[in-house]
Amino acid sequence: MRRVVSLHDTRMSWEDTLTTVAEETAGMGWIHTVPNAAVLTAGLLYGDGDFTRTITLTVRGGLDTDSNGATAGSVAGVFGGAAAIPDQWKVPLEDTVHSAVFGFDGVRISELAERTVRLAEREA
Repeated sequence: MRRVVSLHDTRMSWEDTLTTVAEETAGMGWIHTVPNAAVLTAGLLYGDGDFTRTITLTVRGGLDTDSNGATAGSVAGVFGGAAAIPDQWKVPLEDTVHSAVFGFDGVRISELAERTVRLAEREA
């Protein structure tokens, strides 16, 4: 992650940053934590706070695209808040979780967010 930050700080392009990191992590495989953390970090940095751009760049970075895209969206959502998430990402979900996790199928996303905030406030 520090390596990606240092490349970003030199104003290296996103493409060149990913190429550099791919060369430096060659042989680790597409699911290894180190190259995936690099792709995620690059997406967050080069996304410049834009929710859609952050997810798009992260997924375009390859490797474990579904996990990286979900993580990028989660972090970008925390950074920008719900208001910064475009409707195209929210409306189709109809504020509902569809899950195979027992007891959570059909739960409202907003309810889970409120529960998370309450837990964080209680721990703080």
